[in-house]
Amino acid sequence: IISIGGEGNINIVDLTKGESVINTKIGDDQVLQMTYSQNSNYLRCITKNKLLFIYDPRTDETIENKLTLRYSPTTIVNSYGENEICVAGMTSYLEPIIYAYDISAKLDEKLHETYLFKQSYSHKKSTPFIEYDRYSQVLYATFQGTSDILAINTFNKSFEKQVVYHSVSDTVMGMTILPKQAIKKREINKLIKFSNNRIQRIEHTRGGKLIYDKISNSPKKSISTADDYLNTKKNVAYPDDDVAKLVAADYEEVKKRSVSLYLHVTGKEPLSVLEKYFDLKVSSTASANLGLNLKTNSKYALFPAPTYGGGALGLIQMKSAGRKKQSKLSAHGEKITTFDLCKIAGNEGLVITGSPDTKVIISKINENAQDQISGCEKLFTVQTSGKVTFVSFHPRINNLCVFASNKDGGSSANVYIYDYKEGKIINEIKLEDTKNIMDIQFETVVGLIAAISSSNGIIRLMDIRTGNILRTFKSDTSSRDTKLFWSVDNGQNKPKFYNQLICLGFGKGSVRKLSVYDLTDTVTKYYNTNATIIVDEQKEDAKGDDNDAAKDDEKEKEENIEELENIGTKTFGVSNAIPVGYYDGNDNLLYVSSIGDRKIRVYEINSNDGKSGGVREMNASFQSKEDIMGITFGSKQSVNVKKVEMGKCYKLSKDGVIAPIMFFVPRKRTDFFQDDLYSDVLDQDNKSLDIDIKKEGKLNVDISYVSLKPDDMELLSQAPQEKETEYQKRRNSQVKLMEVEKLKQNKVTDEQWLTGMQASADAAGGVNRWDAVAIASEVADDEWSD
Repeated sequence: IISIGGEGNINIVDLTKGESVINTKIGDDQVLQMTYSQNSNYLRCITKNKLLFIYDPRTDETIENKLTLRYSPTTIVNSYGENEICVAGMTSYLEPIIYAYDISAKLDEKLHETYLFKQSYSHKKSTPFIEYDRYSQVLYATFQGTSDILAINTFNKSFEKQVVYHSVSDTVMGMTILPKQAIKKREINKLIKFSNNRIQRIEHTRGGKLIYDKISNSPKKSISTADDYLNTKKNVAYPDDDVAKLVAADYEEVKKRSVSLYLHVTGKEPLSVLEKYFDLKVSSTASANLGLNLKTNSKYALFPAPTYGGGALGLIQMKSAGRKKQSKLSAHGEKITTFDLCKIAGNEGLVITGSPDTKVIISKINENAQDQISGCEKLFTVQTSGKVTFVSFHPRINNLCVFASNKDGGSSANVYIYDYKEGKIINEIKLEDTKNIMDIQFETVVGLIAAISSSNGIIRLMDIRTGNILRTFKSDTSSRDTKLFWSVDNGQNKPKFYNQLICLGFGKGSVRKLSVYDLTDTVTKYYNTNATIIVDEQKEDAKGDDNDAAKDDEKEKEENIEELENIGTKTFGVSNAIPVGYYDGNDNLLYVSSIGDRKIRVYEINSNDGKSGGVREMNASFQSKEDIMGITFGSKQSVNVKKVEMGKCYKLSKDGVIAPIMFFVPRKRTDFFQDDLYSDVLDQDNKSLDIDIKKEGKLNVDISYVSLKPDDMELLSQAPQEKETEYQKRRNSQVKLMEVEKLKQNKVTDEQWLTGMQASADAAGGVNRWDAVAIASEVADDEWSD
């Protein structure tokens, strides 16, 4: 339904029929503007002849409820109350004026004196425009040809001027408010400002404070058909809370975040070259996709090696540091752009490689009787549908690997689930409208869900058993390729599965950034339906119905790309350097660097800052002396707890050195096991999962966690209280004496204290919850931006 007002009449048009269904005569007059009431039962109109009238647009009866105003109206909007409106216009002295009225009674001459609000302004001959946002209860006003936009708080009918936006370079010709799905929870509103030579977007905030408890990401849904509306005499207003809901009036964010246990985590590289792996031949030109130039497991390390044709990888053993004799793995006719090294116990010698030559090759590293590398043999070669963009072994399930290919110029990509024990493809999934799959990451604990990143920041969650897409959304790291990490908000509590996804890549303008997305609903629903997860022989309750899987299949026939809001994000500079990283689920730490950079930053994900999804940078970052060509980390079970090591990093540099970097938390009582830092970890070094992904129905999955505590160490939580040193005793004694002396000098009576408090209260004045910035011709940067 659309209403069209003009000379002499108002037409109600049914867009489904494409015709006018009701025509209401208004005499020799012209409608200037009109607005529907909140429940659409009435049209509220202003005309050229200064008339204000209200009528039911579903009837063509003569308009009776009308009043001639004492000024020339230009704009009418609904206010917060059901029977409240605001009208702007020009007085006979050509001054702009704004009124607010209660129109619950019939319009008559009393309305001129019983207004809710009246304010005239000194902008001579400047036509006023007003817009109202009922969710924040803010009335915006501007005047044609001026440079100001006023924000007026109407909460509790107070109509207090809250803030002024002042444009320095141009004047305002018009404005409008964007719908709520276009803003974020920490923005009051976004306005579009029209001027003589440009259109600008203005953000109205409260200096980053949280405004909305809930905001809908989708447009309003229709709650009535055209026929129902025209034939029903009473309608229901659209629920406000379905669109946006303000935080509670007494809401207060946590002002002081708790100090992280990992705040001072720092990295240390050995000084001696004998503690590094050196004298390596590293390619200066070849680089793997996403900067993944170094792969390690408990036995070997792989990296791009120089070659005079085809693809080659350098290969060394990791059992001892020092000068290394390098072996070479040659596998393709073109350069190797993606490769992986198996980390499952017993299969450490398996290597998978991919290349633009459309082939995936699985090789095996052989050793002689002296446990030295004697060469590599090809086990399987797989021909794909296009150039290979990603390969990886499954980190948890035996005998599984995955690879992806994309035809040049094609609009689809293929994902292959492959059994490298039998040498056969288990599942081939064709993803339409997908280009350049650059990363596939299996959910960390069980691994039945794969997260897939492709061009334009499109992220898909896929069931590896069926190939069904469980969810599709667009990340805000869409400018280039995106690296993925599964994360969890309770890694210290033996999680059954990981429920969040970290996207690492580039935002607009080559800004390197990371964003965290909450996928709890999707992941929980999937595992409750498809798996019974037993953690350390304690069966977890699984809710769900096997029939849900069939229902989900029906829903996923048509893919829907969501605009999913992140729950935490962080930027770290503008650069073309490809960001790389590693996530530690036990500590919720993300280690981030970039190819060609010299710094490794550490971020805590889901930090305790009053909301889920916080991203906080730790105090110290590791600074390398050489450009970083690649990084990777050893397993959590390989860390040295006696040195309070949190992560064992390996850094590859172009000068042919792989340097181990120990990330640790400085502690004094290192002879005790730091049980506040170390929780039980997923046993990935010793136990993998034997799962037949082609088996139908619910799967039984046994998960094991192990403690890192050595038998010869006692828990720090049970350690005896540390004795004070002589220095600490002297220091504490001096502090107490200083406090006593200070109290003697500054002793204040109760009467003096009360007098001071009363003076402070008198000086403070009265404020309401919208008084964020004092009114001035210029506004603070944290209040408005354009």
